Amino acid sequence: MKGISIVACALLIAGPVLAQTAQERREFMKLRPDVQMLVTIWLNQSCSVKEQQKIATQLGELGVVLEPVFWEAYRLGPAETEVRELQVEFRMRYVDRQRYLQEVGERLFDKEQLQELLKTTEQQYVQRETGQYFSRYKAAALAGIGVVGRISSELETIAKDMDSPVQGAAQEAIKAIAESQQRR
Repeated sequence: MKGISIVACALLIAGPVLAQTAQERREFMKLRPDVQMLVTIWLNQSCSVKEQQKIATQLGELGVVLEPVFWEAYRLGPAETEVRELQVEFRMRYVDRQRYLQEVGERLFDKEQLQELLKTTEQQYVQRETGQYFSRYKAAALAGIGVVGRISSELETIAKDMDSPVQGAAQEAIKAIAESQQRR
């Protein structure tokens, strides 16, 4: 059953990435389909922690050949089709959020807090959620580099960038790589 959950999870999230042309995702398209699926699941971090640990082990076994794939994912971000699909979902969540706040918000927040929450426009909400998704995706790409890659000047630059939303992910990747090198 666990194998089925990994496959089901992968099929739900892999479609948009696999739909992009080979020209846009050159490194990704060089991979076997089963490895593409592993990378896609990893980048979307959409399965259980136990499954993610299993995937990290599998990625680690594949090794440094995946490093260019994760750098490509970091630089390009998520597929446009995936972002558009998520934005539709974010819009639906916004409607549900507003309805919920109107129904029970007075019991959860004081009047000023509730008014502030209700003032959030759909566009603001979707932009915020999209930005957070981009950050999570890029952080996952850096974490993937931490599993399979090497310390590079680019990774170190990101790790030192106080304004980068993925600075911590880059620092953790460097730490993971250093620990991996010490075990060898």
